[in-house]
Amino acid sequence: MKKGQQLILGAISTVLLLVPFLFVSGCAKPAPPAAIHEYIIPNYSDVTGPYSELFRIIVPSQNVVYGWWNENVGKKLGVKLVNKVYDTRYDAAETASIHARAVVSDKPIAILTGGAPMVLPIMGKVAEQKIVVIHGTCGVSFFHQPAGWVFSPLRDYATLSTASIEWLCEEYWKKPGKPRIVISIFEGVAGKDIAAPVLAWQKTYPEMEFVFGDILWHPPTPVELSGLARKIMEEGKPDYISFSGTAVGTVAFYSAMRELGYLHKVPILTPPYLGLSVLAEMMGADMVEGDFEYNGVDYSPGTEAHKIFVKNIDKYAPGTPWGSAGSQYSFQVYMLTRAVERAVEKVGAANLTGQALYDELNEGEFKAAELYGLTGDIKFNPNDRLAGVDTVYNYQMKGGKVELLGKRSVSVISLPLKK
Repeated sequence: MKKGQQLILGAISTVLLLVPFLFVSGCAKPAPPAAIHEYIIPNYSDVTGPYSELFRIIVPSQNVVYGWWNENVGKKLGVKLVNKVYDTRYDAAETASIHARAVVSDKPIAILTGGAPMVLPIMGKVAEQKIVVIHGTCGVSFFHQPAGWVFSPLRDYATLSTASIEWLCEEYWKKPGKPRIVISIFEGVAGKDIAAPVLAWQKTYPEMEFVFGDILWHPPTPVELSGLARKIMEEGKPDYISFSGTAVGTVAFYSAMRELGYLHKVPILTPPYLGLSVLAEMMGADMVEGDFEYNGVDYSPGTEAHKIFVKNIDKYAPGTPWGSAGSQYSFQVYMLTRAVERAVEKVGAANLTGQALYDELNEGEFKAAELYGLTGDIKFNPNDRLAGVDTVYNYQMKGGKVELLGKRSVSVISLPLKK
């Protein structure tokens, strides 16, 4: 046999030997995906209490973020986060009882909370148990525990509300003279905590006339508030009303204003936990037409968070509206997932702990680009657990739609509000 023929036959033999190998390789089953490690995140909510209307929007909005993140981010990391909702009824004793059970059954690395009664009973315990708490709405001064385990990325009500009032007085008010402002807050531990720094601030702020010189208190669950509405409008004659109430109290106040013929005669400034979009869902957009809202979150259309919500709402929570409450508590989950992502890089998906999350949050800095367009940069501070967002966003209901009017840095407020 000639040398050329030998070479050809050798090549053919090599190919024939490779064919079975290639066939088997092509039909081989793909490698199994990496193991998914599941972590239950207890969610202390108010399903049947005074804020139940609010949490009917909040929980589905959170489910959208969890569902999207688990599918698009967590699966690649080998992590699944489970939103386990507990009904605290906005009651501190119920929260304490729930927490004792959840720590044993869920072995949580983090807990999400949505109101002061859901945090105060567990603050000391979570530090001992090394469980991170991320609070969904604005915080109160009780959070000021050095190196505490409760984080309030949306800061505190007093800081945001005073920054918003300054924006109204200095950038929005166009009439001669100073605007007259009445502030009414619901009675209770949280309400008084909000009021204390506001009262100190108003004594030094020269751009407004603080009507009555004090907070007008109202009960958290009133039957009706016609007396309060009459006092505000007839005695106070305000240009703005800043009203912070529970869901029940806010509905009662708006009803009284309408029945007495005062509705829409003076704009009402609402807090983020009962923002304009929430009140529109509860009472109708016409009831809050022309009114204002302050918020630590930018929930205007076009942010990355809004795009994710729009693309995934039908899959995870059909019919849930986007707005002030949903965006705040979506941000709460996004904040958690960013901490999880960083922790996984350091300890691995199988080794996530509360301590690992705490290490990422305690002095962590999160850039605006990481927070899906909902806020600016956030820098946590172990000596100030109310350190968080540095901007307040001001909204108004116009023609049945919530419109972003402007924003203000909270660092320019007249008086430091830390205790």
